[in-house]
Amino acid sequence: MEHREAISIVAAVFTAICTGLLLIPGEAAAFDPAAVETLKATNKCEKCDLSYANLAGLALPYANLDSANLTGANMASANLHLTYLNNAMLNNANLTNANLAAANLTRCRPVRGTVARWEQM
Repeated sequence: MEHREAISIVAAVFTAICTGLLLIPGEAAAFDPAAVETLKATNKCEKCDLSYANLAGLALPYANLDSANLTGANMASANLHLTYLNNAMLNNANLTNANLAAANLTRCRPVRGTVARWEQM
């Protein structure tokens, strides 16, 4: 095998590996900034992408977050009193000291890694 062919093969393998890595979902911020603004303005964001959004300390009582993607979202110390989180995705979400009193968590998915120490008022 010639040196040039070997370099071509190595380059092709490297490109294939890098392309494959780009297809693997990561922990990068993925939320839509417009969705956060909509939530703040209207107190609802149904089926929206708030993954990895910083919602810490926000006052969102009675908010409608039905089927929202809150994967990795930081909701520490947020007021989520009576918030509707039906079918929301909460993987790796931080709910430390969040007020979830009377929140609707029906069919929400607080799967692996969710920080689940919240205040029950």
